[in-house]
Amino acid sequence: MTPPQVKFDRGALERVLARAAELQAAQQAGDTGEGLTETQLVELGREVGLDAVTLRQAMAEEQSRAIAPQDRSLTSRLLGSATVSAERTVPGTSAEVLDALDGWMRRQEYLQLKRRFPSRLAWEPQRDVAASLARTVERTFGGKEHAFSRAVEVSAFATSVDATHVHVRLDADLSPVRTGYVGGGVALGLTFVAAAGVLLALGVMPVVAALPAVVGPLGGIGIARMFRSPVARAQLALDQLLDRLENGELKRRGSLIDALKQAALPLERPRG
Repeated sequence: MTPPQVKFDRGALERVLARAAELQAAQQAGDTGEGLTETQLVELGREVGLDAVTLRQAMAEEQSRAIAPQDRSLTSRLLGSATVSAERTVPGTSAEVLDALDGWMRRQEYLQLKRRFPSRLAWEPQRDVAASLARTVERTFGGKEHAFSRAVEVSAFATSVDATHVHVRLDADLSPVRTGYVGGGVALGLTFVAAAGVLLALGVMPVVAALPAVVGPLGGIGIARMFRSPVARAQLALDQLLDRLENGELKRRGSLIDALKQAALPLERPRG
């Protein structure tokens, strides 16, 4: 009688594959060192029936997580992280995707290139008068929010999955936004505590005088936590950017600064 076949659920399958990878790595440690190369991992996956493209996508996602920024500060633990991230597999090559993102960040978000790597780009906000004016005009008359105007850095990491698809990870560090809200909350709390001291010095009943010392810090915490709203907008902006990238909608579109430059061309006079 043939024994019944054992079935593995998803959790068990992941554990089996992880253990198999450990065992194969241990067997090959003398020749290749610890760990598995991409080729070895693809071969291992093929042996257990995993599609090579799917496995490469999983490896690309793992590589992107390995370089993700980590916010382990006390402020982050108390109030929440100021770093937002989004990732997705999209059509195209690494060079095409990064080029499209670079153009969009420059023209639509008024960011400038900060650092360039073979598979990663990092931008920072433009601080010049033209960019600041363009943001103000678009926000005032067009209702457009520039979610990254106060970011320390916005970065994109692209890893090829196959010849026609790339896994993209976007990260934005909004620490200055959180710092501003925390500073406002601390200032409010200290002001109310000082007011309580003044009331006590003036002879006001202690129970009444102590109220600002209680209300102030609570209000300060509430203000500090308000930074989550702009962080949520930045998260939405990253997701929408990946939507456009996935649907091929990151077409070249001029910015307000480009339009102003074009309008100024007829006014220029040739020298001579």
